[in-house]
Amino acid sequence: MTDKLWTIKDVAKHYRVCERTVRRMRHRGRIPEPVVSTRGTVRWRPADFYIREGKPGGILSADNSGQ
Repeated sequence: MTDKLWTIKDVAKHYRVCERTVRRMRHRGRIPEPVVSTRGTVRWRPADFYIREGKPGGILSADNSGQ
């Protein structure tokens, strides 16, 4: 079974935000690390956004210090 990897555009659609916001969230560590990250190409597994630090949605809150 091969799932399609998500692009920045797909992640933006998932969170209903613009692509620039996804880039900022990635920079701040608020979303999972991508599985592919090369010059001009960033891809994530969709499942990584549904489970992260025990929270649905995959976003770490600003007050969550990894606990």
